Amino acid sequence: MKRIIDFHTHLGDCFDRNKDIVFKKPVILEPYTDPLSEFAKSGFREPIDTSSLQAKDQLADAMQNRVLEKGSLEKASEEMDKNNITYFVSLNNYPNTSFDETRAASKMEYRIIPFTSADFGTEPWDIRDVMERDIANGAKGLYIHPQLQGIKVVNGRARAAIEAFDKAGLPVVLHFGEDDCYYRQGSESAKKAPGEYGALSWTAEIISKYPNCRFVLTHSALTTDEDLDVLMDCAKKNGWENVYVVTSYKCAETIKKLASCFGADHVLFGSDFPFCDVSYALKECEKAFAEDDEALEKVLYQNAVALTRLYE
Repeated sequence: MKRIIDFHTHLGDCFDRNKDIVFKKPVILEPYTDPLSEFAKSGFREPIDTSSLQAKDQLADAMQNRVLEKGSLEKASEEMDKNNITYFVSLNNYPNTSFDETRAASKMEYRIIPFTSADFGTEPWDIRDVMERDIANGAKGLYIHPQLQGIKVVNGRARAAIEAFDKAGLPVVLHFGEDDCYYRQGSESAKKAPGEYGALSWTAEIISKYPNCRFVLTHSALTTDEDLDVLMDCAKKNGWENVYVVTSYKCAETIKKLASCFGADHVLFGSDFPFCDVSYALKECEKAFAEDDEALEKVLYQNAVALTRLYE
């Protein structure tokens, strides 16, 4: 049986509603239009329509509905069982979700690998202290979501958090992509989550400042082929040896391109559950490495173990 670590998953309500759902029974909703599901069923080949405000609002509604339906620990466990997943790396984004909540979940479900996130409303020295405390309490990495946390990764507070994990030799996961469909357009929540905060320019700048820190770039549903080409050109130009990429929302052909650019030892399997069912992401990853069992083992499991120092 394959060993599989899904490096891109979430627990709880990662939006600013702060609904307490991790340890409760899953919510059952009336049927709704779900562009994310259709995208996954296409093998991530038919792009999501974001050409109008209505389409963006429909996507935002679907994302928030999927969290309510599948953001509980019960649903995460079911998804791991269904897909024979060894571990879920669980990424939280404070203040919407927290390390304390994720850590508690990991005590109840051993297959949860908890990462942490910072309170960017506090001072840099306080952030550094909290990050060091979280590492001591089992955090295996840091997650920064620029849009949902309302911060550019080059900000001094973000750098304080990054420096703690750089020092510890643990990974920093950055949400990558200028998507802005987390909330209905024009809402107060949307205004606090500007898409440009996820721009490659900020990502490249912070990577250049910390050449020994191991950065992991997740890829959103709205990242286009053009964005990926720019990313790969930037990686080649700058000789990024400390950057890893996640396969979430990528078809087999694109995963092959990423492996060719970054190397199979710098690619990590990820689904972005609960926004995408694991089976669709896993199918494309397995297809990408169908003729290379060694590379598949690295992408599905070995790279994540080494990166998180899982068994140390």
